This record gives sequence, structure tokens and C-alpha cells, in this order.
Amino acid sequence: MAFRKVRLLTLSRCCTTPRALSMSSIRQKRKGDDYYIQESKIPTLHFQASLPRLPIPELADSCSRYLSAVQPLVSESEFQTTQKLAKDFSKEGSDGSELQKRLMERDKMNKDSSFIADFWYDMYLKDRRSIVLNHNPFLTFNDDPRNPSQADRAAQIIFAAVRFRNSLSDGVLRPEVFHLNPEKSDKSWFNLLRFIPQSFSWYGAYMVNAFPLDMVQYKKLFGTTRLPYKERDELVTTSDSRHVIIMRNNHFYEMEVIQSDGSPLLITDIHAQLEAILQDSTPSPSHPLSLLPSLDRTDWAEARQLLVSDLQNALQLEKINSALFVLSLDDTTPTEPKEAMSVFLHNYGLNRLTALKHILQVLNLVS
Repeated sequence: MAFRKVRLLTLSRCCTTPRALSMSSIRQKRKGDDYYIQESKIPTLHFQASLPRLPIPELADSCSRYLSAVQPLVSESEFQTTQKLAKDFSKEGSDGSELQKRLMERDKMNKDSSFIADFWYDMYLKDRRSIVLNHNPFLTFNDDPRNPSQADRAAQIIFAAVRFRNSLSDGVLRPEVFHLNPEKSDKSWFNLLRFIPQSFSWYGAYMVNAFPLDMVQYKKLFGTTRLPYKERDELVTTSDSRHVIIMRNNHFYEMEVIQSDGSPLLITDIHAQLEAILQDSTPSPSHPLSLLPSLDRTDWAEARQLLVSDLQNALQLEKINSALFVLSLDDTTPTEPKEAMSVFLHNYGLNRLTALKHILQVLNLVS
């Protein structure tokens, strides 16, 4: 696909709303409910160092599971042929045994993760298909029975998200733990496990049928974007991000939501800025930037290279990429689950020009 170099005027809409709306002489408390969404007694990553690593199955077991998976999909004669090939593959001295040996060696060299981690990332980041429908899962929240306005709801979402981010970055977000028998183990005494050294704290939880889960993915929840490249995309995280991007009518607005002391911007100030954005009557551009990330990844990489060759575009794209997250002020109101699914996954058939506003950042919220 051929592209020509252009300056996207849409990006010039990425601007901070008036300072009078974003500043306040009132400062929130450094700690507490206005700063954290959780303040766990057990540190967020307390169990991480002692998490059991994903074991590498024996070659024979892998072949057996493969045969079980393929049997319903092939004819009897094809399955017999596959059985023979699998048997030969698992013999001592075969290609299979050599690959198994290399996999074991690879696993020993990477003690901080599982043997499958790099392959798993490559599976997604090397995929050249469009992210739309292929790699953009979503979830919805229950309706608020108080029926808040769009600005009210969006302000509450942003305020809560920043508090969540503060809990995560300061290590006081509650660790995720699967309690096999929560009536016995999910109690206040469970917090005593914080006194067990991290080198074997996971096993302390295991002794009471509680299983701490891997929390490492949370590091990429905020301030992370997937940058397109011709062969393999890259996940880039900005750890000190203090702003979010608000998207409305295919225009971008920067809002700084973390104050100098680390506390969230007052919810009243967030609300005022959102109201100012909602009152902006500038029409949608005819060729919105938000459509470009829907291309296959190689075409989007090529288009992006042309965009960033212009300094103004490069600076504005960096603002979007480094945001904590993107929040879209949507103009649709789905009433049925199927319609909501269409809005979040692709929006096709509803409004093509606003179809792809949700894929510029790893975390995209819609209000």
C-alpha cells in the first residue's frame, strides 16, 4: 500500500484544556482513599519471586496431547499416519528429542519467566493482521443505577483509574490470589503472610490452599502502547506518565491527571475539563488518524513512519503513545449486548469514522 507524506491536522487538536480548569489550590491528602484505590497490607509483588515456573512437559506427553487434539479433526487414515509421525518424532536421537533438549537449555537461561513467554509475545507481536477483531478483547461494566451524565461517569472512571495506578506503582495493590476455599483462607489473618520471606512466600499461601497469581503483566497496564514495525511490533511503556488522552469526535485532547505530589487531579477539575471538551463543536475530520491503526501492521508501520517524519506529528503522536490511557467520549448508546459488542470490537455499521478509536493504547476506556 502506498502512502504520501502528510501533516495530520487532527493531531493539532491534542492540547491541554485551559489552565484555569486543570489547576486547583486545594491539595488532596498524600495517602488514603483519595490517593489509593487499595492499600494492601501484603505488597503487590510479595509472592512474585517464589511463583512456581511453568514446567516443560516431557516430549512423550506433548506428543500425546497433540494427538488427542488432532484426532477429532482428521480421518482415521490421516490419524494413523499422524500417530506414526509423532512416534518417530519422540524417539531418542530424533529431531523431536533434539528440540526438546534445546528447549530445556533455553529454559535454564531465562529464570525470570516461563519457557513459553518469548514465543507467546512473538505470536502476537509478529502477527501482521489488523488488531481489530484479532487482538482487541474488551469487557463492559454494569450500568450505574444512578444514571450519571457522560461527564460524571467519565470523571469517575479517570479518578478511579489514577488511584488504581497509584496503588500499583507504590506496591499496595492487593495481590491476586485464587482461594480454593475462601471461607477458610480469604480472611484477615491471611495478611500475616506478608511476614514470610518473598523467596518462599508463595508456598506459605499454598499451604492453606490459596494460590497467588502472576502479577507481572500489570507493569504494562498504564502508559503502554504497541508501536508498529514491519516485522515485529514493540510494546513501549512510559513509567512516569502523568496525562491521559481524551478522544471525542475524532479529535484528541491531553489532560494532566496526576498532580505534582502524585495525587489524582480533583474530580471536580476532571469533570470541568470533560465538560469543556464535550462543548467543543469542531466537526470531525474527514480523514481521522484513528482509522490508521486498523490497517494491517506493516501498512500502519509504513504510514506511521511518514507521519513521524514531520516534527509536529511526531511530538503529538508521542503525547498519545505516552498517555496513561485513552478515554473515548462516545456518541453511541448501545441498549443490547450485541450492539455493545459491535461498538467495542469494531463499530462497523454504526459510524465508520469513529470505528477505531479504541486501539491507540493498550488500555482504552469508553464512556
